[in-house]
Amino acid sequence: WRNATFCPVACPPNSHYNPCTSACPATCTDPFASQNCSRPCVEGCECNSGFVLSGGQCVSMSNCGCLQNGKYYEKGESFWQPDCVGQCVCTGNGTVVCNSDTCEVREVCKVQSGLLGCYPLNPSTCHIFGDPHYITFDGRLYHFQGDCNYTVVERCTNASEKFSVTTRNEHRGNPNWTALNSVSVTLKNLHIVLKKNKETYVNGAQVYLPMDLSHEARVSTQGHYIVIDTSLGIQVKFDGDQELFILADESLKGQLCGLCGTFNDNQLDDFLNPDKVLEQDPNKFGDSWIVKDDNRTCNHVSVVPPACDTEKEKDYEELCKIILKNGGPFQFCHLHIPPQLYFESCVYDLCATEGDSDQYCKILEAYAAACEIEGVNLGEWREDTICAAPTACNMSCTFEVDFCEWKQETNDNFDWIRHKGPTPTPNTGPSYDHTTGDGYYIYLQGSKQEPADVARLVSPVCSSEGLHCFRFWYHMYGAAEAMALRVYVVHNETSTLEWKEAGNKGDRWNLGEVTVHSRGNMKIVLEGMIGEDVRSDVALDDLSIVKGPCTDVTPTTPGPTITTPSEETPTSTPMTDSG
Repeated sequence: WRNATFCPVACPPNSHYNPCTSACPATCTDPFASQNCSRPCVEGCECNSGFVLSGGQCVSMSNCGCLQNGKYYEKGESFWQPDCVGQCVCTGNGTVVCNSDTCEVREVCKVQSGLLGCYPLNPSTCHIFGDPHYITFDGRLYHFQGDCNYTVVERCTNASEKFSVTTRNEHRGNPNWTALNSVSVTLKNLHIVLKKNKETYVNGAQVYLPMDLSHEARVSTQGHYIVIDTSLGIQVKFDGDQELFILADESLKGQLCGLCGTFNDNQLDDFLNPDKVLEQDPNKFGDSWIVKDDNRTCNHVSVVPPACDTEKEKDYEELCKIILKNGGPFQFCHLHIPPQLYFESCVYDLCATEGDSDQYCKILEAYAAACEIEGVNLGEWREDTICAAPTACNMSCTFEVDFCEWKQETNDNFDWIRHKGPTPTPNTGPSYDHTTGDGYYIYLQGSKQEPADVARLVSPVCSSEGLHCFRFWYHMYGAAEAMALRVYVVHNETSTLEWKEAGNKGDRWNLGEVTVHSRGNMKIVLEGMIGEDVRSDVALDDLSIVKGPCTDVTPTTPGPTITTPSEETPTSTPMTDSG
């Protein structure tokens, strides 16, 4: 029914449409195929006379390609011989010309996207971090808390050039928790040791970086890592604390063993012990790789941490879900590094350290570092976590110029007022500020609001860790018994009432202070409430925060002329109600 003008078939060059062409077309490798074909004809394109199929094109016999090792190559196509021991070119009509080229030093012979060839070495990474967690070259995660010396990587084949990487673990104030103490690399006549705090030793002598070592290794500082680059395809990166990366060149695939596994794309045999016996238990596997250490006594029995409290574990899982969160700071890495491995490690470490925020941040940093190794830039991932870089707690303010970095809350009833001199309503509020007696303070004007109305002032974020003393001077004078002042501390969007006062405290400035335990990003909220009488002006002045508990801190702004009676000085009383 089809012809050249009605629904024609578009055929490639040197061919034409035939409603009944041979099902076995002539090809470069079998130009007489159609003569021996027993299959019925088919509709389609067939090569013009004098042409045969070469791949998907019709060519003359002189332009045919080559058949080599059972595979057809078109004219002009190049390919590698088995094991990349020479590169060949099909010059046409069955002629193949080969040379003796081999892969370059930083290349490996392999099949990629279906083609054998020389490709850039793609290193695989073993990651050791935290309490310690091990992610092998083949991507298997396990936890092992031994506190001895262990072989993590060594060459297990009969290769002439041997090397080994060992690590020493230690307990850090908790018998259920261990971490890296040092890392050693041994190759040829070199023994390189990286210790805590980034101290570096070569053959027993301390050295200073960078240092080239007889063309066999180079030790240098890269970012916050000490890095050992070796001539044997192994790179070691240690942060001097508890994180270690070992990168192995693809040329070493199938030649390695130790706590980092076998590096053969098979996680199932990663637990091979030195006797080539496959262990099932991570602790037995870890103990099998102990290295004798005459200078140190260690416990050969690995510690199994106690079970985590169920309710605490749920809380820790919620914290660690930031690693898994779509739209979170790590989402762009999910396709490159499985986040579940680091989520599991995060929960594990928080259970072992009872929720230590430093260790939580170290796990997030470990995942971010693994992403960076894979070339994924996460940007300022810390900004939306409690792991933000420490900043000054800029909460001090005398209100002489403005509100400093304090902000008015938008979801309250009214705002704090910056004022100088006596407040408008008689028999309530201060007559002068606390700083100089002739400056500014802030207050709430009770005559313009309804009873129980509140105004809140919010501090800038403070990410400094540890105990801090927040001090302020307050004035609560008037007939209203229900006027109140409260101080809240906010961590991770959870607000806790830490200090409160209500009612008339006399016509004077009083000192208030709160000891705050900052565990990362923290804010302070000052809340004032109007009482049942218009004479309920609440005022504040001279806010400050310093390191250390309040009992160890001397007030820095005692006031112009006022001496605060000791019986009027409120003490810091932690509260748990929500106000």
